[in-house]
Amino acid sequence: MTNRQHHKLNSKRGLLAAFASLLVFGAFTLSGCVKAPEYDETPFIEFRGVSSSVVDQNSSDSVIVTIYFTDGDGDLGSATDQNVTFTNTNLGVIENTYRIPVIPQEGASPGISGEISFTLLSSCCVYSDGTPPCFPNPSTPTYDVNYEVQITDRAGNLSNVLTIPPITHRCN
Repeated sequence: MTNRQHHKLNSKRGLLAAFASLLVFGAFTLSGCVKAPEYDETPFIEFRGVSSSVVDQNSSDSVIVTIYFTDGDGDLGSATDQNVTFTNTNLGVIENTYRIPVIPQEGASPGISGEISFTLLSSCCVYSDGTPPCFPNPSTPTYDVNYEVQITDRAGNLSNVLTIPPITHRCN
């Protein structure tokens, strides 16, 4: 290889190295400009899934309900207070309450988002014919329990009300 060919090859390598450095610098510069997501200060929840839709009444059966959440000012969660309610809409009563722990802020934006799961234990079948709840009733083999979920942040802002799919209880 002549000196001239060797010089040309080194020039090309240098040019490629400079171009690669410019690409890496550009990527870091652009990633620094990515805008953090902006969420409303009122919490928002969305249904993500349920582990099972059928349980035996008044048993150790349970289902896991998973929801997605966002909160713009990051004040979701509590060290002491219950901040999630599951209302049994069949009976119009809050059947389960839970506490989301304080969620630490990550990054420059105070907004937070993520998924959280809750375990719901089976409840009793309630009958319209006067049969006492929690006992088998041959005329009613199943009973659908409908739930609405809502969360509250530390400022007292209530999320939207989320209706989850019915949980069918076998009344046998």
